[in-house]
Amino acid sequence: LTGVRWFNIASVAIDPVHSEHIYVGFTNGAFTKLMFTNDGGKNWSDFTFDLPRFADVDCMISDHEGKRLFVGTHSGVWQLDTALKKWTPLDAGLPSVMISDLEWRADTHELFAATHGCGLWKIRLEE
Repeated sequence: LTGVRWFNIASVAIDPVHSEHIYVGFTNGAFTKLMFTNDGGKNWSDFTFDLPRFADVDCMISDHEGKRLFVGTHSGVWQLDTALKKWTPLDAGLPSVMISDLEWRADTHELFAATHGCGLWKIRLEE
């Protein structure tokens, strides 16, 4: 992971459809928030795009089809639109607090988010 050797890796996600697609998230104020490889780690690219500077990536998960990536940050959950290379906050009434864990339930299209101090949240997402 060129250029990020001093950053703290907080999370790793592997695409459930393409195992050579790997995401690595960073915390502790790193300028690079997320790196991605589509060749099993031979080459990496910065996938931070427009993720805000304060949005350290604490956890992440891909849906079971490999179409969506969600990251839990110090300020809520963000979703990546890979086609547009754009991050959007997953509002859904979530508090703007640290998200410590994410889980995806494929059969109901629900995302579960564990927060720091505000309990567990269930978010139903469209297919």
